[in-house]
Parts: sequence; C-alpha cells; structure tokens
Amino acid sequence: VKEHHGLTYYYVNPSTFGPKIKDYMYVEVLPKKPDFVFIVETRLHGLDSKMARRWWQRRGYSIKPSAAQLGAGKGRKGGVLIAWRTHLQVDTLSDMKHTPVNNPLDGLGHDWAVVRLRVGKAFMLLGTIYLTSGEGFKGPNANKLLQVTQCFSYYDGYHHLVGDLNEAVSYTHLRAHETLRY
Repeated sequence: VKEHHGLTYYYVNPSTFGPKIKDYMYVEVLPKKPDFVFIVETRLHGLDSKMARRWWQRRGYSIKPSAAQLGAGKGRKGGVLIAWRTHLQVDTLSDMKHTPVNNPLDGLGHDWAVVRLRVGKAFMLLGTIYLTSGEGFKGPNANKLLQVTQCFSYYDGYHHLVGDLNEAVSYTHLRAHETLRY
C-alpha cells in the first residue's frame, strides 16, 4: 500500500480478475483498507464486470471499469478498473455504463479510466492505464495517452496516473511527451 497526499492506494496487475486475484485481494489488499485500488489487465467485459461491481460493493468500494477487448483468437485482453472506498467524495465524471466507448471528457477509454476526488476545496484526478506490450508510445498506445491527456486538461485538479506502460521510459520519451502536460 502506497500513500500519496494522505490517501492510501494499491496497484495490481493480475492479468485477470478471477479467483486467484480475489484470494490475493482478501489476503494482501483488503485488510489494509486502501482508499483506492488500481487494477490493470482485468480482462473484464459485460457480465463479468457486473459481478465484479457487486463483489467490490459488498466490501465497501465503488468501481469504474474500462472494458477489456476481445482479441483475435486469444480471448480478452486489457481492461482496467479503479475501486475506491464509498465514503470518499468521488465523481466518476459520467453516468457511465460499462462499454468500450472512448470519451475523454467522461474519463473513460479503451484500457484507461479516470475519476475525480474532492479533497476539501481541491480536486485530484486519479487514473489508471494499460498500454499494449510491444507497441511503444505510438499507434493505439499514443491514442490512449492523448485521450488521458485530454481528460486531464479538461478538469481542474492535480493528476495522478498509474498503470502498466509495458515499456522502459527513457529520457527521450519523457521529452517527447512533456508537451502533452501530464
């Protein structure tokens, strides 16, 4: 569990939200009662995401998932989820449904999601992202980063983004993306 601005959060990359990750959550995560849990590669879609929502609600959390995509013969891939304790003042930025629609102003896209937390008179945007392995910071991955940037630039507040970039970030990458104003 990490702490940031007085909030605790936990980051998980389980490669699926199945029985093994639920056991891990029971033993390692939930006893620590983090304020936020960020999960990448959930592989949740449709009915699975509804069951995940109920699972989290029974444990005192609300969630905002981004649907996994169906791969070519490889099952589902990607998907992210943000879970937060229900007592926190969190705005999902939309009347969201669990669909694969990209809408940066709603804080939801393919393999990324963002919520807005109110802390006193200030706001903090918290998000998670999954970048596809082997694509680098171009193509669909660049589109995901651009959409998150558009979302962050639309709302006032501090930004906190965690996730699986599947790349070693170099100084060159950082210089190239400074103009995106993360």
